[in-house]
Amino acid sequence: MKPRKKPIIKTALQPVKKDYSFLEEENRIDYVECRQLTFESLKDMRLVFDTVIFQNCLIQDNELDRSEFIDCVFDHCIFTNNRFTHGAFVRCEWKNSKLSGTQFIDSLIEDVLIQDSMAVYLNFASSTIKRLEIKKSKLSESVWFSNKQEDLVLKDVSLEKADFFETSLKDVDLSTASIAGMRIDLPQIKGAIINEEQAVAVCSLIGVKVNTK
Repeated sequence: MKPRKKPIIKTALQPVKKDYSFLEEENRIDYVECRQLTFESLKDMRLVFDTVIFQNCLIQDNELDRSEFIDCVFDHCIFTNNRFTHGAFVRCEWKNSKLSGTQFIDSLIEDVLIQDSMAVYLNFASSTIKRLEIKKSKLSESVWFSNKQEDLVLKDVSLEKADFFETSLKDVDLSTASIAGMRIDLPQIKGAIINEEQAVAVCSLIGVKVNTK
């Protein structure tokens, strides 16, 4: 497994505290630290964020196509109910944030960390996922539909009632995850790493009944 690459931020970033009212004219934001800004209900726009730290920002209800987030850090942000289509998220980190209801469709997710975050109803569909680490986060009822993934790390996460379809978990360590009610088909669970207590739950996922008497 290849190690995840962290965001590359080598210089001090210029702090910004005002909203970006010029987004309708400018489609690129780079080398800044956004503090307590709101990006809400943006539609049909292509935006590029390069080397940006988002601190206590509200980013929600946006529908963006072909947008790029490169070397970005989201710290204590609300990043909910967004829809990203044909986007790219490369060397990005979410920490202590909320991503509930956000959708990544036909997108590239590469060298990404989600940690100590709430991400229920998160949706990855028809995306390419490379070196995604999710730690100490809640992904209950998340949807993973028809993705190509490699080097997926899930550590101390809740996957209760999560739905995996055509997304392989081969070589993925689920031993620290809560998987009660998770739905997955047999070919996709093959090769996953589980602990002894999870064996009964995994058998039920594939339709095998276990006599525990």
